[in-house]
Amino acid sequence: MCQLPTEIMSNDLSIDLPNDLKDLILTTSFWKGVAAVEVLLSVICSCLSYLEGDESTFSSVYACFLAIAHHFRTLQPDVRAALDLSNADVDKMHTLVCHRLKTIFLPTHALAFHTNPLFDDLRDNLAKLHMDVFLNLGDLTILQECKKAIKRMVGTDVLLNRLMQSEFGLYTIRVEDDDDDFADVFSMLQHMWALADDSVYSHLKKPLLAIHKMPTGASAGERNHKSANRVHSRNQSRLAAGKVEAGTAIVFNAQQLTRRSSVGRNSPFVRWLKKLGADAAHATRINEENDEQEHREEDVQESNLDDHLDEFNEIDLSDGLNRFDDEMLFDTNEIMDEGILNRDAPPAVNTTHM
Repeated sequence: MCQLPTEIMSNDLSIDLPNDLKDLILTTSFWKGVAAVEVLLSVICSCLSYLEGDESTFSSVYACFLAIAHHFRTLQPDVRAALDLSNADVDKMHTLVCHRLKTIFLPTHALAFHTNPLFDDLRDNLAKLHMDVFLNLGDLTILQECKKAIKRMVGTDVLLNRLMQSEFGLYTIRVEDDDDDFADVFSMLQHMWALADDSVYSHLKKPLLAIHKMPTGASAGERNHKSANRVHSRNQSRLAAGKVEAGTAIVFNAQQLTRRSSVGRNSPFVRWLKKLGADAAHATRINEENDEQEHREEDVQESNLDDHLDEFNEIDLSDGLNRFDDEMLFDTNEIMDEGILNRDAPPAVNTTHM
Protein backbone atom coordinates (compact mmCIF):
# COMPACT_ATOMS: atom_id res chain seq x y z
CA MET A 1 0.00 0.00 0.00
CA CYS A 2 2.90 2.34 0.73
CA GLN A 3 4.14 1.74 -2.83
CA LEU A 4 0.80 2.79 -4.34
CA PRO A 5 1.78 6.42 -5.07
CA THR A 6 4.83 5.26 -7.01
CA GLU A 7 2.83 2.65 -8.89
CA ILE A 8 0.21 5.20 -9.88
CA MET A 9 2.88 7.41 -11.41
CA SER A 10 4.44 4.48 -13.26
CA ASN A 11 3.92 4.37 -17.02
CA ASP A 12 3.99 0.57 -17.02
CA LEU A 13 0.86 0.26 -14.91
CA SER A 14 -2.48 1.45 -16.11
CA ILE A 15 -4.96 2.23 -13.31
CA ASP A 16 -8.23 3.89 -14.11
CA LEU A 17 -8.72 6.27 -11.18
CA PRO A 18 -10.65 9.54 -11.04
CA ASN A 19 -8.43 12.57 -11.00
CA ASP A 20 -9.78 13.70 -7.62
CA LEU A 21 -8.96 10.33 -6.06
CA LYS A 22 -5.53 10.28 -7.71
CA ASP A 23 -4.73 13.76 -6.38
CA LEU A 24 -5.87 12.73 -2.90
CA ILE A 25 -3.71 9.61 -2.89
CA LEU A 26 -0.65 11.57 -3.96
CA THR A 27 -0.93 14.08 -1.10
CA THR A 28 1.35 13.77 1.93
CA SER A 29 -1.45 14.40 4.43
CA PHE A 30 -3.39 11.41 3.13
CA TRP A 31 -0.53 9.00 3.80
CA LYS A 32 0.13 10.55 7.18
CA GLY A 33 -3.50 9.77 7.97
CA VAL A 34 -3.05 6.19 6.74
CA ALA A 35 0.01 5.77 8.97
CA ALA A 36 -1.94 7.21 11.93
CA VAL A 37 -4.81 4.78 11.34
CA GLU A 38 -2.31 1.92 11.28
CA VAL A 39 -0.95 3.04 14.66
CA LEU A 40 -4.47 3.42 16.03
CA LEU A 41 -5.56 -0.08 14.99
CA SER A 42 -2.28 -1.93 15.61
CA VAL A 43 -2.96 -2.74 19.27
CA ILE A 44 -6.55 -3.80 18.53
CA CYS A 45 -5.36 -6.23 15.84
CA SER A 46 -2.64 -7.62 18.11
CA CYS A 47 -5.11 -8.21 20.93
CA LEU A 48 -7.58 -9.95 18.61
CA SER A 49 -4.86 -12.21 17.19
CA TYR A 50 -3.72 -13.16 20.68
CA LEU A 51 -7.22 -13.84 22.01
CA GLU A 52 -7.91 -16.18 19.08
CA GLY A 53 -4.77 -18.22 19.77
CA ASP A 54 -4.23 -21.26 21.94
CA GLU A 55 -1.98 -19.49 24.42
CA SER A 56 -4.51 -16.96 25.69
CA THR A 57 -6.44 -17.60 28.89
CA PHE A 58 -9.77 -16.33 30.19
CA SER A 59 -7.97 -13.62 32.17
CA SER A 60 -6.50 -12.17 28.97
CA VAL A 61 -9.84 -10.69 27.91
CA TYR A 62 -9.87 -7.99 30.61
CA ALA A 63 -6.14 -7.36 30.15
CA CYS A 64 -6.51 -6.80 26.40
CA PHE A 65 -9.36 -4.34 26.85
CA LEU A 66 -7.24 -2.43 29.37
CA ALA A 67 -4.37 -2.42 26.86
CA ILE A 68 -6.63 -0.95 24.16
CA ALA A 69 -7.98 1.72 26.53
CA HIS A 70 -4.43 2.62 27.57
CA HIS A 71 -3.38 2.77 23.92
CA PHE A 72 -6.14 5.28 23.15
CA ARG A 73 -5.22 7.40 26.17
CA THR A 74 -1.51 7.54 25.25
CA LEU A 75 -1.66 8.21 21.52
CA GLN A 76 1.23 10.34 20.30
CA PRO A 77 0.46 14.01 19.52
CA ASP A 78 1.33 13.56 15.83
CA VAL A 79 -1.13 10.65 15.55
CA ARG A 80 -3.88 12.64 17.24
CA ALA A 81 -3.14 15.60 14.99
CA ALA A 82 -3.24 13.47 11.83
CA LEU A 83 -6.61 12.00 12.87
CA ASP A 84 -7.87 15.32 14.26
CA LEU A 85 -8.67 13.76 17.64
CA SER A 86 -9.60 16.02 20.54
CA ASN A 87 -9.69 15.12 24.22
CA ALA A 88 -13.45 14.63 23.92
CA ASP A 89 -12.88 12.16 21.07
CA VAL A 90 -10.41 10.17 23.18
CA ASP A 91 -12.90 10.10 26.06
CA LYS A 92 -15.55 8.80 23.67
CA MET A 93 -13.18 6.09 22.42
CA HIS A 94 -12.57 5.01 26.02
CA THR A 95 -16.34 4.89 26.56
CA LEU A 96 -16.72 2.70 23.47
CA VAL A 97 -14.11 0.28 24.81
CA CYS A 98 -16.03 -0.03 28.08
CA HIS A 99 -19.32 -0.43 26.21
CA ARG A 100 -17.91 -3.19 24.00
CA LEU A 101 -16.60 -5.08 27.02
CA LYS A 102 -19.98 -4.83 28.75
CA THR A 103 -21.60 -6.73 25.88
CA ILE A 104 -19.59 -9.84 26.85
CA PHE A 105 -18.59 -8.99 30.42
CA LEU A 106 -19.02 -11.24 33.42
CA PRO A 107 -17.66 -10.58 36.91
CA THR A 108 -15.59 -13.72 36.32
CA HIS A 109 -13.53 -11.78 33.77
CA ALA A 110 -12.40 -9.39 36.51
CA LEU A 111 -11.74 -12.23 38.95
CA ALA A 112 -9.66 -14.16 36.40
CA PHE A 113 -7.68 -11.03 35.55
CA HIS A 114 -7.04 -10.13 39.18
CA THR A 115 -5.91 -13.66 40.09
CA ASN A 116 -3.43 -13.89 37.22
CA PRO A 117 0.02 -12.94 38.62
CA LEU A 118 1.27 -12.23 35.10
CA PHE A 119 -0.82 -9.06 35.06
CA ASP A 120 0.20 -7.72 38.48
CA ASP A 121 2.72 -5.33 36.94
CA LEU A 122 0.22 -4.27 34.28
CA ARG A 123 -2.38 -3.47 36.91
CA ASP A 124 0.07 -1.51 39.09
CA ASN A 125 1.55 0.45 36.17
CA LEU A 126 -1.81 1.52 34.76
CA ALA A 127 -3.10 2.44 38.22
CA LYS A 128 -0.07 4.68 38.80
CA LEU A 129 -0.31 6.17 35.35
CA HIS A 130 -4.08 6.75 35.07
CA MET A 131 -5.21 6.35 38.72
CA ASP A 132 -7.08 3.35 40.13
CA VAL A 133 -10.40 4.27 38.53
CA PHE A 134 -8.93 3.48 35.10
CA LEU A 135 -8.98 -0.24 35.96
CA ASN A 136 -12.75 -0.22 36.44
CA LEU A 137 -14.10 -1.11 33.02
CA GLY A 138 -17.35 -2.47 34.42
CA ASP A 139 -20.14 -0.86 36.41
CA LEU A 140 -18.37 -1.56 39.72
CA THR A 141 -14.78 -1.36 40.84
CA ILE A 142 -12.59 -4.28 39.88
CA LEU A 143 -12.41 -5.60 43.45
CA GLN A 144 -16.19 -5.38 43.82
CA GLU A 145 -16.56 -7.32 40.57
CA CYS A 146 -14.23 -10.00 41.97
CA LYS A 147 -16.30 -10.27 45.14
CA LYS A 148 -19.46 -10.44 43.05
CA ALA A 149 -18.02 -13.32 41.01
CA ILE A 150 -17.13 -15.26 44.17
CA LYS A 151 -20.62 -14.68 45.55
CA ARG A 152 -22.14 -16.05 42.34
CA MET A 153 -19.97 -19.16 42.53
CA VAL A 154 -20.93 -20.07 46.10
CA GLY A 155 -24.63 -19.30 45.71
CA THR A 156 -26.41 -19.13 49.07
CA ASP A 157 -23.57 -20.65 51.12
CA VAL A 158 -22.65 -17.74 53.37
CA LEU A 159 -19.82 -19.56 55.16
CA LEU A 160 -18.15 -20.66 51.93
CA ASN A 161 -18.49 -17.14 50.55
CA ARG A 162 -16.75 -15.76 53.63
CA LEU A 163 -13.93 -18.31 53.38
CA MET A 164 -13.33 -17.70 49.68
CA GLN A 165 -13.41 -13.93 50.16
CA SER A 166 -10.79 -14.30 52.88
CA GLU A 167 -8.57 -16.45 50.68
CA PHE A 168 -8.94 -13.96 47.86
CA GLY A 169 -7.77 -11.24 50.23
CA LEU A 170 -4.75 -13.35 51.20
CA TYR A 171 -3.86 -13.75 47.54
CA THR A 172 -4.16 -9.99 46.97
CA ILE A 173 -1.80 -9.06 49.82
CA ARG A 174 0.63 -11.94 49.36
CA VAL A 175 4.37 -11.24 49.43
CA GLU A 176 5.87 -11.63 45.98
CA ASP A 177 9.23 -13.32 46.55
CA ASP A 178 11.02 -16.48 45.45
CA ASP A 179 8.93 -18.60 47.84
CA ASP A 180 5.67 -17.35 46.36
CA ASP A 181 3.52 -20.03 44.71
CA PHE A 182 3.10 -17.72 41.73
CA ALA A 183 6.70 -16.56 41.31
CA ASP A 184 7.06 -18.04 37.80
CA VAL A 185 4.52 -15.77 36.15
CA PHE A 186 5.28 -17.02 32.61
CA SER A 187 4.08 -20.55 33.40
CA MET A 188 0.60 -21.55 32.33
CA LEU A 189 -1.88 -20.20 34.83
CA GLN A 190 -3.70 -23.46 35.46
CA HIS A 191 -0.38 -25.12 36.33
CA MET A 192 0.43 -22.45 38.92
CA TRP A 193 -2.97 -22.70 40.59
CA ALA A 194 -2.74 -26.50 40.55
CA LEU A 195 0.46 -26.24 42.61
CA ALA A 196 -0.86 -23.53 44.94
CA ASP A 197 -0.71 -24.14 48.69
CA ASP A 198 -3.86 -26.02 49.78
CA SER A 199 -3.54 -24.72 53.33
CA VAL A 200 -3.92 -21.13 52.09
CA TYR A 201 -6.24 -21.46 49.06
CA SER A 202 -8.14 -24.63 49.92
CA HIS A 203 -11.57 -23.26 48.92
CA LEU A 204 -10.55 -20.81 46.18
CA LYS A 205 -8.15 -23.12 44.35
CA LYS A 206 -10.59 -25.51 42.70
CA PRO A 207 -12.99 -22.96 41.13
CA LEU A 208 -10.13 -20.74 39.95
CA LEU A 209 -8.40 -23.74 38.42
CA ALA A 210 -11.53 -24.39 36.37
CA ILE A 211 -11.87 -20.73 35.39
CA HIS A 212 -8.30 -20.42 34.19
CA LYS A 213 -8.71 -23.50 31.99
CA MET A 214 -11.54 -21.84 30.08
CA PRO A 215 -10.80 -20.62 26.53
CA THR A 216 -11.22 -16.98 25.65
CA GLY A 217 -13.63 -17.61 22.78
CA ALA A 218 -15.08 -20.03 20.26
CA SER A 219 -12.08 -20.08 17.94
CA ALA A 220 -12.03 -23.89 18.00
CA GLY A 221 -15.55 -23.98 16.57
CA GLU A 222 -14.53 -21.53 13.87
CA ARG A 223 -11.62 -23.79 12.97
CA ASN A 224 -14.09 -26.65 12.63
CA HIS A 225 -16.07 -24.65 10.06
CA LYS A 226 -12.87 -24.15 8.09
CA SER A 227 -12.26 -27.89 8.20
CA ALA A 228 -15.75 -28.48 6.83
CA ASN A 229 -15.03 -26.14 3.93
CA ARG A 230 -11.93 -28.14 3.14
CA VAL A 231 -13.93 -31.39 3.01
CA HIS A 232 -16.99 -30.01 1.23
CA SER A 233 -14.93 -28.18 -1.37
CA ARG A 234 -15.89 -27.15 -4.87
CA ASN A 235 -14.50 -30.35 -6.33
CA GLN A 236 -16.43 -32.44 -3.77
CA SER A 237 -19.67 -30.50 -3.74
CA ARG A 238 -21.80 -33.62 -4.40
CA LEU A 239 -20.82 -35.41 -1.19
CA ALA A 240 -23.69 -36.51 1.03
CA ALA A 241 -24.22 -34.81 4.38
CA GLY A 242 -23.09 -37.87 6.35
CA LYS A 243 -19.83 -38.15 4.44
CA VAL A 244 -19.15 -34.43 4.87
CA GLU A 245 -19.68 -34.73 8.63
CA ALA A 246 -17.45 -37.80 8.87
CA GLY A 247 -14.75 -36.21 6.74
CA THR A 248 -14.84 -33.04 8.83
CA ALA A 249 -14.44 -35.05 12.04
CA ILE A 250 -11.45 -36.90 10.61
CA VAL A 251 -9.72 -33.71 9.47
CA PHE A 252 -10.41 -31.84 12.71
CA ASN A 253 -9.46 -34.70 15.04
CA ALA A 254 -6.28 -35.43 13.08
CA GLN A 255 -5.14 -31.90 13.81
CA GLN A 256 -5.90 -32.35 17.50
CA LEU A 257 -3.65 -35.42 17.68
CA THR A 258 -0.65 -33.35 16.66
CA ARG A 259 -1.67 -30.31 18.68
CA ARG A 260 0.40 -29.61 21.80
CA SER A 261 -0.47 -27.04 24.40
CA SER A 262 2.27 -24.64 25.37
CA VAL A 263 3.76 -25.07 28.84
CA GLY A 264 4.60 -21.38 29.14
CA ARG A 265 3.49 -17.90 28.16
CA ASN A 266 6.54 -16.17 26.81
CA SER A 267 5.50 -14.80 23.44
CA PRO A 268 6.49 -11.24 22.44
CA PHE A 269 2.90 -10.06 22.89
CA VAL A 270 2.72 -11.47 26.43
CA ARG A 271 5.99 -9.80 27.40
CA TRP A 272 4.74 -6.53 25.93
CA LEU A 273 1.44 -6.86 27.78
CA LYS A 274 3.19 -7.55 31.07
CA LYS A 275 5.39 -4.44 30.83
CA LEU A 276 2.70 -2.19 29.41
CA GLY A 277 2.87 1.27 30.96
CA ALA A 278 6.10 0.52 32.85
CA ASP A 279 8.15 3.29 31.22
CA ALA A 280 5.46 5.91 31.65
CA ALA A 281 4.75 4.80 35.22
CA HIS A 282 8.47 4.92 35.98
CA ALA A 283 8.68 8.44 34.56
CA THR A 284 5.64 9.46 36.56
CA ARG A 285 7.16 7.99 39.70
CA ILE A 286 10.42 9.90 39.09
CA ASN A 287 8.49 13.13 38.61
CA GLU A 288 6.59 12.52 41.84
CA GLU A 289 9.85 11.88 43.69
CA ASN A 290 11.35 15.06 42.24
CA ASP A 291 8.27 17.03 43.30
CA GLU A 292 8.49 15.59 46.78
CA GLN A 293 12.18 16.52 46.95
CA GLU A 294 11.38 20.07 45.86
CA HIS A 295 8.62 20.30 48.46
CA ARG A 296 11.01 19.07 51.16
CA GLU A 297 13.62 21.64 50.16
CA GLU A 298 11.00 24.40 50.18
CA ASP A 299 9.85 23.29 53.63
CA VAL A 300 13.43 23.41 54.91
CA GLN A 301 13.93 26.90 53.48
CA GLU A 302 10.67 28.12 54.99
CA SER A 303 11.62 26.58 58.33
CA ASN A 304 15.00 28.32 58.30
CA LEU A 305 13.35 31.62 57.39
CA ASP A 306 10.86 31.22 60.23
CA ASP A 307 13.75 30.62 62.66
CA HIS A 308 15.50 33.81 61.54
CA LEU A 309 12.29 35.79 61.81
CA ASP A 310 11.73 34.46 65.33
CA GLU A 311 15.23 35.56 66.32
CA PHE A 312 14.62 39.00 64.79
CA ASN A 313 11.30 39.39 66.57
CA GLU A 314 12.94 38.66 69.92
CA ILE A 315 15.26 41.72 69.54
CA ASP A 316 14.03 45.06 70.97
CA LEU A 317 15.60 47.92 69.01
CA SER A 318 15.20 50.29 71.95
CA ASP A 319 17.60 48.16 73.96
CA GLY A 320 20.42 49.03 71.62
CA LEU A 321 19.55 52.67 71.26
CA ASN A 322 19.42 53.29 75.03
CA ARG A 323 23.08 52.40 75.32
CA PHE A 324 24.06 55.41 73.21
CA ASP A 325 23.99 58.96 74.64
CA ASP A 326 23.23 62.01 72.65
CA GLU A 327 26.86 62.83 72.04
CA MET A 328 27.40 59.47 70.42
CA LEU A 329 24.31 59.76 68.26
CA PHE A 330 24.89 63.28 66.97
CA ASP A 331 27.98 65.23 66.11
CA THR A 332 27.77 69.02 66.63
CA ASN A 333 29.86 69.57 63.54
CA GLU A 334 27.80 67.21 61.30
CA ILE A 335 27.17 68.66 57.91
CA MET A 336 23.73 68.14 56.41
CA ASP A 337 22.34 69.65 53.24
CA GLU A 338 25.22 72.12 52.90
CA GLY A 339 24.64 73.47 56.38
CA ILE A 340 26.06 72.98 59.87
CA LEU A 341 23.94 71.13 62.41
CA ASN A 342 24.22 72.92 65.77
CA ARG A 343 21.80 71.97 68.45
CA ASP A 344 22.67 75.03 70.59
CA ALA A 345 22.02 77.58 67.83
CA PRO A 346 18.53 78.91 67.29
CA PRO A 347 16.75 77.82 64.13
CA ALA A 348 17.39 80.02 61.12
CA VAL A 349 14.63 82.33 60.01
CA ASN A 350 14.00 82.92 56.35
CA THR A 351 13.56 86.67 55.79
CA THR A 352 13.40 86.57 52.04
CA HIS A 353 10.12 87.80 50.63
CA MET A 354 8.73 86.73 47.29
